[in-house]
Amino acid sequence: MSSISNLSAEIWPFGRIRGNKVLVTLLISLQCLSSTGMAQQKKQPNASQIQKMIAEMKKKAGSGGKIDPAVLAGLASQLGVNRTGTKGAFQKARPANDFPRLYIGDLPKNPLAGKKLNDYIVNLESKAISRMSAADLAAVDTAIVLAADTLSKMAELSIYAFYNGGTASGLLLAMKVALKDVNHDLNLNNLSGMLITAGAPAQAIPILRGLVLRNPNNPMVLNNMGQSFAGVGLKDSAMFYFAKCLKENPRHAQANNTAARIAKSNGNTAKALELAKASVQSELTTEAMDLISQYDKSGDAYDFLARAKHIPDYFNLYKFKKPAHQTSVNDAEQVKVQQLEFSDQIDNMISELGVLAGKASKLGNSELQKTVRDAYTHTLATGQSPTPLMSPIVIKATRVLPNRYIQRELLQKMQQAEQSYRWTIAQEKKALDQDLQKIQEKFIQMMSGYECREGKGAGCLMIEKLSRQSCQEKDERIGVYLESCALAADGFDKVQLQAARERFHFNSKWQYLTGVNEYLSNFQYYSAAIQYLKEIKKVVGYPVVEPACGNLDRQPRQKSRLADFEYACPVNLNMELGIASLKANCKELSWTIKAPEFVKFNFKKNFETGESTLSLIAFLEAGGGIGDVKGSQIGIRGGIKAEAYEAFFISFDKNNSFADAGIRTGANVVISASSGVKGEGAATTIEKGFEASFGINSGFTGGPKGMDGIGNSVAGSADAAISSWFK
Repeated sequence: MSSISNLSAEIWPFGRIRGNKVLVTLLISLQCLSSTGMAQQKKQPNASQIQKMIAEMKKKAGSGGKIDPAVLAGLASQLGVNRTGTKGAFQKARPANDFPRLYIGDLPKNPLAGKKLNDYIVNLESKAISRMSAADLAAVDTAIVLAADTLSKMAELSIYAFYNGGTASGLLLAMKVALKDVNHDLNLNNLSGMLITAGAPAQAIPILRGLVLRNPNNPMVLNNMGQSFAGVGLKDSAMFYFAKCLKENPRHAQANNTAARIAKSNGNTAKALELAKASVQSELTTEAMDLISQYDKSGDAYDFLARAKHIPDYFNLYKFKKPAHQTSVNDAEQVKVQQLEFSDQIDNMISELGVLAGKASKLGNSELQKTVRDAYTHTLATGQSPTPLMSPIVIKATRVLPNRYIQRELLQKMQQAEQSYRWTIAQEKKALDQDLQKIQEKFIQMMSGYECREGKGAGCLMIEKLSRQSCQEKDERIGVYLESCALAADGFDKVQLQAARERFHFNSKWQYLTGVNEYLSNFQYYSAAIQYLKEIKKVVGYPVVEPACGNLDRQPRQKSRLADFEYACPVNLNMELGIASLKANCKELSWTIKAPEFVKFNFKKNFETGESTLSLIAFLEAGGGIGDVKGSQIGIRGGIKAEAYEAFFISFDKNNSFADAGIRTGANVVISASSGVKGEGAATTIEKGFEASFGINSGFTGGPKGMDGIGNSVAGSADAAISSWFK
């Protein structure tokens, strides 16, 4: 036979092996009984022994009885065949010249058909039989018997045997299949493919010439014709048929692969690279990937694997719920809850995956160390290298994984989108702060034109009205800010989620395949998942902004999920401790110390807002009776109590940062009167007051506490009470 060239012939695979259990058992026996081509065999049985074994197999097959695999194993042992046959057993090392010229002058030059084709295959069969071992011949005879001489079953078994170590047996069986029907083009093409792969491309050419004539546009036949010419060194003829094949199927893996090798041998590296890239889009062949690694350092050779069109929506698949973007101060509480839940969900998943990744890494590294130690021991004991530590798929995956689009371009795209988004938020926040300060200054100026004190109730009302308008205008400006933030966040989220999705789709597969054992593969997958979670967590949103003035006259909001956790406060303290008093509940804590000379020190903590206020209060109390009138029928008693105070205060926000400072002043007046007539009594009490404050940040606030019309109220009440006394 001719020297071998590693060509990519195409053999059409039959469907799943059908038939009874005897045929399935034969598939095992074919692998056991196949030889390693022309390699020297162990001691062979004589002809009578072989005939006896075949007769036993025929008897079993004829009766439909089950052939025990143990019997077949024993048979293989008796035949003395090598049970470790490999695919392509006829193949030898490729010569230095990829495409050496072989003499084909003795081969038929015209297409073969009918009797001429039959005679040609018979001649091939005769030559094959003369060079095959007795074990290979016995395997073929047994296969024919067990297949009940059925064409389709014999064809299936020939392919199975050829690709599972029984190269010689499979090839001879394919010849017998072709001779059963020389007009069956599919079987003829499969025979041609086996001849090419087994190292006899020249012998396939006469068969393929007839096939091409009958199937001029069949890419499978055109590829095999090109492979056969490449195998005998006729590169121009091979490229002619590869071009026709690729016209029908541009991504034909075998045609592109061998065409790339021819282009490389001709010195056309650019064309070789182009064809190799086209080849790997259909099949990751080692040869094409070697060529790409040699000539392409860009990292985009496997973009067809990276730029997938149909990627699962992992975000919805794992039931993540992206927080809504706040667009109004009224959304603050609800959005804050959503952001917290989203972050917690992702953090919990990252934590769980981290535990799994840690365990997988530990087990994987332990197994890898054991494998390395065993390999070292084997090499010392035998002087031969054991099975490679990395399988071909691991090597291929390590070449695919560093893809430029996934590992560089998408990362840069995400980084640029995030930088632009963060910059936009920062600029909008800066403009917001400036505008809020201007609003604050404007309303302070407007309120400075009004007075709020005794007798100036209208001024107090205007100041209160302007204060509310200030809050409303600030909230409206915050709303504009939030709308801008939401628009920027929508654009960022779209880029971030899509890029994270593409990266996880790619990395979860190819990182997994780089694992040299099962545990390390799992570790790589968990690592890809953790990275995906970290990337999507960035769509949590921008900081929530509360209303400018708290909940003042705010419209009712939708029920927050936090409302489900509200409960009645179990604490309500009111204690007097000498000069100190303590009041505490779930909303507020107040601690007051009374010092001499009408001075108080007060500390107040609001648990809901987190704010704290320190106050130093100076006050003055005064009071007296308005006289007593006693008689047998009536009794009158009355009095006035007044309190005025002035306080300096300083407040801190929930982060214990300075919030405000200023002066608060106020007054309270209590007027009381009581009477009793013949055991029947009547009483009147009137309490009025005023309070105002001016803060650095809060501005002026305050107004009357029932002060308007106090004179009329007191006079009217007193008149009514006194007149009733003298009626």
